[in-house]
Amino acid sequence: MHALRTVTTLLSAVYLVSMMFALGLELGGAPKESKEEKRAKRRMLVWGLAVNVIVFPAVAFGIAHLLHASSEVTIALMLLASVPGGRFAPHLVKLGGGNVALSVELTLFLAKLTAFTAAPTARWLLGLPSLDVRELPLIAQLVVLQIVPLMAGKWLRRKHRPLADRLLRPAHIFAITAMLAVFATVLFTEDRGLVDILGDRAWLAVAVTGLAWPLLGWLLGGREDGNRRAFAVTAGSREIALALLLASLAFSTNRGVHTAIFGIWSLFTIVSALIAAGMRALPKFRARGRGREAPAGARSAPAR
Repeated sequence: MHALRTVTTLLSAVYLVSMMFALGLELGGAPKESKEEKRAKRRMLVWGLAVNVIVFPAVAFGIAHLLHASSEVTIALMLLASVPGGRFAPHLVKLGGGNVALSVELTLFLAKLTAFTAAPTARWLLGLPSLDVRELPLIAQLVVLQIVPLMAGKWLRRKHRPLADRLLRPAHIFAITAMLAVFATVLFTEDRGLVDILGDRAWLAVAVTGLAWPLLGWLLGGREDGNRRAFAVTAGSREIALALLLASLAFSTNRGVHTAIFGIWSLFTIVSALIAAGMRALPKFRARGRGREAPAGARSAPAR
């Protein structure tokens, strides 16, 4: 079991580095923005941070209390609600045709913010007397595994565009492969424990929260379709490593909480992936529908 956890950690590090490098290759060639565009981007970023750090945890808390959910699964849900900004978000937003640049910014800033907000939020949601998290290791991880490879990809795009073009597709394929490997090892590590807690009625609160967050993200994402997609897909993305750290600090002897975190995180990730895939497929279905309607319209035209 310990060996599997080590493999999962290493695969996660490989995924983060490759994913951020691939996104850097893609975003590095973006045209310069006007002052007004930059201001609008900053406003949307600040709003996105507020929605993820304040609104989504409050919604999860309200749903759990409305459904009278109180168990290890509920504790795990509250811990995950405290740690928005999962590292899979930019790739899923790209899959869903959303604003990838906004998603990257949200992911990076949330990683910085949650290093400071996760513990106070978890204390409030769970009514814990104290919970202390060391911020410096989390920030160091952010710099090494995300910011450095992102900037490296952007630099390569600016300085060696032909090479960046050749590397872009292989880099994305490698990152997606690493993401799937992480997901598979997590499920393989925790599959037995998950079976034991599937009968908990708190999973209803998990299901309602998993649907409410993307819906709210879409509604609160502003007028632009790309931003809405980014908000909706990012809503279910959680920083599982930080959630597990909080669980170890507050519930070190309760293995069920750790197992429930893996289960809920897996469910939310699947929901986010399905939402992204649905968003990507929706324009094609609409185009097909318009294609079918055209002949009928032609037939209904008046004869000359």
